[in-house]
Amino acid sequence: MVLVEEASIKAIAWGLKETDHAPKERKNVHAILLNRTKKIKAPKIVEPDVKPLEVQQIIDLLNQSRKKLMTFLSTIEDKSILAKKSVIHPALGELPLDQWIEQIYLHEQRHIEQINELKLLLEATP
Repeated sequence: MVLVEEASIKAIAWGLKETDHAPKERKNVHAILLNRTKKIKAPKIVEPDVKPLEVQQIIDLLNQSRKKLMTFLSTIEDKSILAKKSVIHPALGELPLDQWIEQIYLHEQRHIEQINELKLLLEATP
């Protein structure tokens, strides 16, 4: 999730600088990302590291990442510009910048649902 936030910051920053990326059709990112019957392969840039982390390390990384995101978003004076420019998302295609922000929390929700399913499986295992 940290890698997705960091990549999203870079993509939005790049999109804000571009002059020729008019927004394409808005996508129903909610339906796409929360439909877990369809697998979405993580692009290499956001594939998580395989080394294990301590819980506190994970919490710290998530907090730092969210702080960076919120700080970055607070620097955008005219938020309406986010709906007027777009950048290609590796899994979703051309996406308006405001939907790049939306996909962050939907990505988190997708993983929360996965975690809850795993917890139920573990609780059901004797």
